[in-house]
Order: sequence, then C-alpha cells, then structure tokens
Amino acid sequence: MTLYVIFPEVLGDGKTKDFPLWFRVGQTVISGGPLYDSPDFLYTPFAAILLAPITVFGKIPFYLLLLLANSLVLWMAVVLSQKLAQGDRSTPQWANLVPILITAPLAIENFDLGQPNIILLLAMLIGFYALQRDRPVLSGAAFAFAVAVKVFPIAVLPYLIWRRHWRATASLSIFLVVFLVAIPSPIRGVERNLDELNTWAVAMVGSEDGFGQRESQNWSWKNASIYALTHRIVRPINYFAVSEDSEPAYMNLFELSYDQANLVVLAVAALLGLAFVAVMVPRRHMTPRAYADEIAILICLMTIVSPLARTYYFVWLLFPLTVLVQRIVDDGRPKFRQLGFAALGAIGLLTILAVFKSAQAYGVNTISTLLLAAALAVFMRRPDPEIDSSSRVCVTS
Repeated sequence: MTLYVIFPEVLGDGKTKDFPLWFRVGQTVISGGPLYDSPDFLYTPFAAILLAPITVFGKIPFYLLLLLANSLVLWMAVVLSQKLAQGDRSTPQWANLVPILITAPLAIENFDLGQPNIILLLAMLIGFYALQRDRPVLSGAAFAFAVAVKVFPIAVLPYLIWRRHWRATASLSIFLVVFLVAIPSPIRGVERNLDELNTWAVAMVGSEDGFGQRESQNWSWKNASIYALTHRIVRPINYFAVSEDSEPAYMNLFELSYDQANLVVLAVAALLGLAFVAVMVPRRHMTPRAYADEIAILICLMTIVSPLARTYYFVWLLFPLTVLVQRIVDDGRPKFRQLGFAALGAIGLLTILAVFKSAQAYGVNTISTLLLAAALAVFMRRPDPEIDSSSRVCVTS
C-alpha cells in the first residue's frame, strides 16, 4: 500500500488525492500562513500542527513517514481489536484473518487517500481499553485526541455520560481544550487560533446546499451516513451530483422539505439510540465479552451517525468484525453459529456490492453496519451459558 502511493510520486506525474494537500498544510503552519484560504482543508488547526514537523524533510520523506506511521497504527489496531475481543482466549488463525480481509479494501483506500481514520480507530480502541482497565484520564485523552483530529468521534460522549463514566467525561472535556486551544495557541497565536477554530466550525455546519465544505457532494452516493441516506430517501436529491456533467439520479420515496427531512433524521437517530440502550447489559452483569460487544455496537453506530461517512470511514468495522468472528468461534450452539456465519456472509456480499455507485447510494455500507450491530446485539444479550463469564469488568470511573 505504501509503494502504491510512492510510485506515482517518484516515477509518475506526482501523487494526487490528499497527500499534496497535507504537505501544503504542514508547510503553511511552518511559514505561518493562513490555513483556510481555500475550501480544501477540512480539519482543525491541531490536525494541521501535527502534520507540520514531518514536512520539513521534503515531500517524499513526508509521504513515507505518513504511510509507515499508518502501517504501524493499522497493525496496532488489529492487535488491540483482538485483545479486546478475545481476552486471553485462543483463536484459530482464519478467525484473525477474516476481519482483516473484509476491511482490507477500506484500509487500502485510507492509505491511497492519506486519510486518518485508522489512526482515529486506534485512538478510540485505546480509550475503550483504558476505560476497561479503570484508567479514565488516559481514556478521555485518547477520545479527545480523536475528536480534535476529526470531530465525529464526539459521538462517544453520550455513551460516557449514559454509563456514568464521569472522570473519563471530564478528561475528554479538559483534553479537548488542551488539543484545540492550549497546544495550537503558542504556535498560531491565541486570537488567530480561535478565529481559525471558528472558521472551521462554521464551515462544518450543515445546510440545504451541503456541509463540510463539500456542498452537494455530501448528499451524493459518496456519503453513507444515516443523515445523508435519510435525506436521499425522503427528498429529491440527485445522488450523482458530484460534478456538473454527471447524469442526475434520484431514489426518493417522498418529497419532503429540508427541515422536514431533518426531523426524520432525528427520529431515526432517536430510534437507533433507544435500541442501543435497550440491548445494553446492566452494569452489574457486565463481563469482558459483553463490554467488547457493547463498544463494538457503539463503534458501528458512531460510524454511520457521523454526518459524513465516506467509504473509508468503514475501516472502523475492523473491530466489530473481530468481535463477531470471535463470538462465532466461541459459541457452542449450532443455531447461533449459523446466525453469525449468515450475518458475516451477508456483510461480505454487501461489501462487494459497494463497488457500484448506485449500491452505495442505496446504503449497502449502512445496511451492512446495522446488520453487524444487530448480530453483535444477539450474541451480547444471549451469551453461551457454557462460556465462563465469572469475571466482571470493573469500570466505575
């Protein structure tokens, strides 16, 4: 994957996608120039500052360092996913490979585009692992780092509050101020950093024309979020509107207004939230397995409730898939194993269908994510009584 990115830069006309943008932004921080003089950069000043130090060596070393870091992070995410899903239980090698193979195309896209979603996944897994080990300060700091790079992981906050992880919640809040204000301010200047944060926040706010500085593209087939999918279903939106010469295509069943569609989105989000709360295991009955199931479902929901969920966002499913495969391996009940394999097969099929733009527009990625969450909920609420569940997760922070 690293060579796939480097070869065009060394032997061809230069790497496209987001790599030149990241290099330019890092150089802009070093030179003290404006970050948001063009609509291309969608991230916070903190994210820009992270890029700056590794651009001083030149473009190709910058690409290499970024890609090697992504490789290391991907390996760490796989290891930590297996640790959280399996605990101390042994697992056949095929079970370790299945989640990696299913999410491999998504990992490749993250490498190709230079996107940080694998880094964000690792930060979230570190946060949940620290929470399990009663390390709330580290947990909150890891969550805050992910939010400070790309805001959608803030969806973890309602979960922390609902589960009454007060110290982790406080840590997230404090470190968010550290990452967004305290660290950039000495580099960019206090007033300038606050102005840039405001510019970024205003650009991220949604409107009928679009959101996230991408206008109508974010209503298109490229966005698999519940937000965009619901709008495509309930109001007439050209889901091929990614360029002026695209042929228009519609999939709406209703013709609601923008405001009415937002009410439908809120209703769908509320139903998903209530369903998640309904399947949660009471805290007194929490086990390491139930905890892994619960946060796997949470990661599924966080992926699709983000206003923007492009294909590469779904690399986050690495962890939920690892948990599902582990449950299939461990469960001794034939019907539950058949259910797990059926869900896994359906998810694999939907992943293959996602190569078609129309299939993405109709939500195959969203559907596969909801199916994965539903399968995990079944295993969480109906655990195999033969599996030792005497140990409890002590998470009282």
